[in-house]
Amino acid sequence: MAALLAGSLVGICLRKIWLYLFMLPQVNGFPLHTRGNGLTIDPSSDAWAEIISGIGPLILLLGERTTKQLLRSVRTYDNALSIGTAPLGLLAVFTSLIRFCGVQKLRAFIGYELEARAVAGIEYTQVNCGGVHAEMLDGHLIRSTSANPASQVAAVSFLKGRLDECFGEVLGQIRECARFESERLQQGIPRGVVDVRWVLGLRCRQATEISVAEIVKTLADVLLLKGKDKVRIREDDFRRKLAERASKHLPPTAVVEPEGLASTSEKVNNSEVPKTKAAKEDQETINNDEIKITTKERSSDLSPMSTKSSASTTGSNKIAAILELDQGLDDSSPQLTFMYTLDAVSEFLTRTPTPKSWSLLISILSLTTILAIYILALRHLHWQFSVAWLLLVLGYIGIVIGVSFAAMIISTSCTLLRLENRSNAKWTHGVVNSVKNTDSMETTGSAFLSSEFGPQILEVVWLRPLTRERALLASTVACGIVVFFLCHYIGLRSLIWWVALGELGVCLLAAFARSLVKGQQARFEVEEGVKLDKRCCSTGVISMQKGHKVGERKWGNIDARAYSALSFKEITTDGESIAWEAAKLCFEDAALVTKIQELTGMLLHAVPMQDKNNCDVLVAFDGGLLVSEGLAFPNCQVMLSFHSSISALGTPTALLARGIMRQPEWVLDKPGFGPMPLGQVYVLAIDGMIDWWTMSEDRNDMSDLQKNLQWCFVLINISFFLSLLELSRNEEFPLEAIEKVHCASSQDNKKVAQEVFEFLQSCL
Repeated sequence: MAALLAGSLVGICLRKIWLYLFMLPQVNGFPLHTRGNGLTIDPSSDAWAEIISGIGPLILLLGERTTKQLLRSVRTYDNALSIGTAPLGLLAVFTSLIRFCGVQKLRAFIGYELEARAVAGIEYTQVNCGGVHAEMLDGHLIRSTSANPASQVAAVSFLKGRLDECFGEVLGQIRECARFESERLQQGIPRGVVDVRWVLGLRCRQATEISVAEIVKTLADVLLLKGKDKVRIREDDFRRKLAERASKHLPPTAVVEPEGLASTSEKVNNSEVPKTKAAKEDQETINNDEIKITTKERSSDLSPMSTKSSASTTGSNKIAAILELDQGLDDSSPQLTFMYTLDAVSEFLTRTPTPKSWSLLISILSLTTILAIYILALRHLHWQFSVAWLLLVLGYIGIVIGVSFAAMIISTSCTLLRLENRSNAKWTHGVVNSVKNTDSMETTGSAFLSSEFGPQILEVVWLRPLTRERALLASTVACGIVVFFLCHYIGLRSLIWWVALGELGVCLLAAFARSLVKGQQARFEVEEGVKLDKRCCSTGVISMQKGHKVGERKWGNIDARAYSALSFKEITTDGESIAWEAAKLCFEDAALVTKIQELTGMLLHAVPMQDKNNCDVLVAFDGGLLVSEGLAFPNCQVMLSFHSSISALGTPTALLARGIMRQPEWVLDKPGFGPMPLGQVYVLAIDGMIDWWTMSEDRNDMSDLQKNLQWCFVLINISFFLSLLELSRNEEFPLEAIEKVHCASSQDNKKVAQEVFEFLQSCL
């Protein structure tokens, strides 16, 4: 029965198909009408409108890479409005906002639930710190989020010349670095996320009393120690003691004025310079823990180092000129080298931002042109407001507002800090590529790379933590963009075809115009013959590659260095604990203290800050480095100036070791001294000190220096601690933080310290 029913249904279907295929009624053709002398066919306007109005708005959704490029360049509302008025890549705007700032549920919806924000930040912002670093690829900078990078690029600028000519420029840049650090703290950027480091080196081959005083005043000016009578008395006392110690060996000079030698900055300011109309005076007041410093500085066009020459050398010629500065220098005049680095850089380091006027012009032209197209569409409707036209205009206004808000939400998710660069032609700007070479024995330093861009744009972009309020706002804006685009799309589909085509053309032309006004990233090339200290823990610009021993000490040779505040992990070593315990024992014997201070030449000038947690330090020493052959030291008087926490002074090895780095000449002062009863420890030989440990700052950081040089610096550390104890007794220098650092000293260390104390009593 079922088979019979199925057969009848199949038969009926076959008959129907036969009728439709072969028995259709006859259809007559339409005649073709001729117009004029030619033959034309009228197209179907509905078909064209369907295609153009349907595809045109969808093209606005495309352009992901273009949209990411535009979002990275957004700084202000004019940049955001430029994207909003002529949007291209609306789908990318939606996903970017959700991916970077959206709530967790929406991120999971688009497939980015567990993505780190820094990864998205590289694509949509200029973030360059806090887990993001720059690498060098074929001469161009790229950003990366790799956890253990093989290399990292830092911006660097340096200046080299005479002290009296360059110090005005140097002091201005140091103040700018201090302002940057202060603003960083105000903005809430954590310590260690970005570091600005600088090093100032002063070298005098044949020092006089005046040059010694000038160097001391320069180091004090760098630390901004001027302004209080008490501070000035300490500074003058330090200079007086230093001059007394060196008076036996320094050549006779003119008598120093009773009131003290004017600082280098004051000499520059009060120098007899012809007054011109271009001369300006800038008065700046710096507050540093209630110490007010007022300094008058000439503008850059008065100083020889700050004269902008139209014929300034660039590239290889400039580098060659820098390398030849050491030739023909006056040995009695202090020579200056200054370098600073910033480790937060990106591909925008050598790229000029889009001018605000261009962004506004593109925004205005795009907005007025699209609105004109909409008015023409209304005219085509005989000035009758239809639902389609209202949806079109409402959707466009919503897209402009939504995309502009989305761009600003992404941009304001980052904190931007700018470090102003000196534009003087005598400065050399570039980058240093810090390559991780833990297995290399290379001691020449890091390569320097420069470009033709000039003063670089030093900007730190830090990614702020995402708050719940910002995530909800971003998600709401993203959803609003979707709704307004649907309204806009429906309106375009219902209007005449040339509206969609005109709008698409405006967006494409605006995108092309935005690409034309963008700057181009400069290419970096290695400058041969220039090596740098990437950590700023030795000399900055490396000019010495091989040290050697000399038989006789040359008095009057001074090497002074000033360093920026440096934070590193403070780990107390056994050598430093023994030195502290031995210093406390030696402090009870005044005669022994005097002998140790004379042996090391230790002079210390430390000024605690108002918070009693930090201090400024000015220290000088000229002997006492323990090696296996006896006592050795560089063939110079070492002076150091730096800012530090008081607790870090309890572990001074790395801080003081910076003074002996990259020294060209060494002297074995007291051969056969010792051996000190330090136990089973390894004391370096002088050759190992010269050939490796004082030359390997590119590989060994501050912690490595502390760990490997702790025993060589035992006697110097004892002398340093004795000076701190003396300051504590006479000038109320707080030592609680140092006591806390060494409170866990073992009994074995105390026993060794007792033996060291007895040894010093017997041999000195």
